Amino acid sequence: MAKHRDGEYIEFRGKLPLTAILAVGSRFLEVGGYSFRAEQPTRGEINLWRSDAKPSQRDFVIREREISLEGKDILVVFSITGDASDDADVLSTNIPESLRAVIYAEPDNAPGDGAIESDSDATALAIRGKEIIRSSRLKYRSLRTHLVLYAPATFCLFLGQRLNALGEIVTYERTADGGYQPSVILRTS
Repeated sequence: MAKHRDGEYIEFRGKLPLTAILAVGSRFLEVGGYSFRAEQPTRGEINLWRSDAKPSQRDFVIREREISLEGKDILVVFSITGDASDDADVLSTNIPESLRAVIYAEPDNAPGDGAIESDSDATALAIRGKEIIRSSRLKYRSLRTHLVLYAPATFCLFLGQRLNALGEIVTYERTADGGYQPSVILRTS
């Protein structure tokens, strides 16, 4: 691949559910030397975003809510393109496993369709997203992470590339009736 023009990148194009895109990223880990170049529609334009772009200074604002000291799992919600706080509250009561805490993260410039403006922002938030999952797992000593993505596709791809050594992650997709259902289980350890 490296001998071909632009051979250092895996070109990613396609319309898939966000959890499927996360799973693709998790098969081509950054620590394995893989880099993606992916199409990202942004405000009427199609941009090619790179997973190896220099990270910007973007960060998440985090709200945490402890639910049960006996809980063994955590729910992490990345709410980037819109406000998913109500969805997170409903889902936290519908997960059959016992939850220890809910971790809700939104970008420091507020959720919305312009929250991520570049591949540098997507890379920065993907790196920070992994740190949030890792530190929350340690803080709450969780066995499993339940993950909801309300985010651009490239963020999901770039986050997937960084999901190593985080244990089991159960992802959720939004259903037609506005609820969530389990989608993909990633075993990252």
